[in-house]
Amino acid sequence: MNEDIYENYKADRYIHYRLVPTGEYEIIPTKRDGKVINIRKPILEKRKVSFEEIKALNLDDFGRDVRTCAEDFTFIHNYLYDYWGAIMGSDAISTYLHLKRYVYGKKDFCFPDMEIIQLKMKKGSKNTIIKAMNTLEEYGFITKILRIDKERHNADSSPFFKLRRYIPLLSEELINQLPEKLRNEHDKFIASTNGIILDESYDSEQIVNQLLEKSSSIKSKNKKERLDELKRQGKLYEFIVSTLSSEQHDNWFLILHELSSKISKPSFETWFSKTIILLDQELKNVKVITANSFNQDWIQERYKLLILQIINDKFYTGMYTQENLKQPFSFECLLFDEYIK
Repeated sequence: MNEDIYENYKADRYIHYRLVPTGEYEIIPTKRDGKVINIRKPILEKRKVSFEEIKALNLDDFGRDVRTCAEDFTFIHNYLYDYWGAIMGSDAISTYLHLKRYVYGKKDFCFPDMEIIQLKMKKGSKNTIIKAMNTLEEYGFITKILRIDKERHNADSSPFFKLRRYIPLLSEELINQLPEKLRNEHDKFIASTNGIILDESYDSEQIVNQLLEKSSSIKSKNKKERLDELKRQGKLYEFIVSTLSSEQHDNWFLILHELSSKISKPSFETWFSKTIILLDQELKNVKVITANSFNQDWIQERYKLLILQIINDKFYTGMYTQENLKQPFSFECLLFDEYIK
């Protein structure tokens, strides 16, 4: 009978999940250098993962393992220090080693106190550890599973980490990113291993895709409730922004970027800091949505041609001349409440 390495872990106590981008965004006012600017923040969805899927996930199934003998080890395979360190950086390597401290025997999981790891690494900022974790996950060394504690009224709990137990070989793509001196050393190492065939590229997305294959959404506050609350509070700008697709966001921010380079900073902040510019799928139906009638009239009279010119230049590579610029495009300038109706 195979030993159950998870037998002492109270899996039933927790709801395990991953945060997955929905493709939608919300606008968060953020103070920088004494000014309030609007930051576009992705809206994430909680995707519940069964613990059976977590148990079945084996990070060592991805990539090829380094061949091993006694002289290859300090505390962990020297290949990690010699080559992966040049790809991921010292903070990621150190964080991985601290996580490995909790993974012994046949275990491939841990859920340590991250503040303790931060103190051990003598890092003043938690962001350093977060960035290191993200790097480790990007290259398939760890997978972070978030947890909700059902015994504590569904409060958030510390993350659950799955770890690689063996160090993978770099792909050809990653080897090419090594400094020349290290690349030469790596070539010598590979030559001594009797011709292992390397993967062309490193695709850690396979890991998350496998884990989420049978996941289900965790409904907290659904989109309709969130939108209804924004409308009830009179936050019409935030309401409209929350309904936009990723493509609409991208097109809007591209137009805003071009506008900011063509008009003065005070004019841009006055007329466009709370103005939404939308294009339809054909990129020819332009809706400018603004807060009040004064803005509406001013933009219609002073900036209509400039906005159309930017759309022509960026999406149609200047196909239309300035003389006939109005013909291919429809242009509406609406108030927030007019657009919502």
